[in-house]
Amino acid sequence: MSIRDDDDEAPAGQVNNAARDNNEAVIVRSECTAFYYLEGSDERTAAVEGLLAHVQNASGYGNAQVTSNSPDVLGQLGTR
Repeated sequence: MSIRDDDDEAPAGQVNNAARDNNEAVIVRSECTAFYYLEGSDERTAAVEGLLAHVQNASGYGNAQVTSNSPDVLGQLGTR
């Protein structure tokens, strides 16, 4: 497992700074190191990546029917 900052400075036209997080989102990665498969003569491992975002004031508990209890952060204001 690993975690890294996403390229959150790129939309503003700035150079990515992995030491500073602007959007409270990171990329998590899981890679299997115990097994590999062959692609031609190259050894490859299976990997999965996903974007994990923190939403301010959104616990998620008791809110299973709604994506967030903080719709203004997600840009969903007025959709309920």
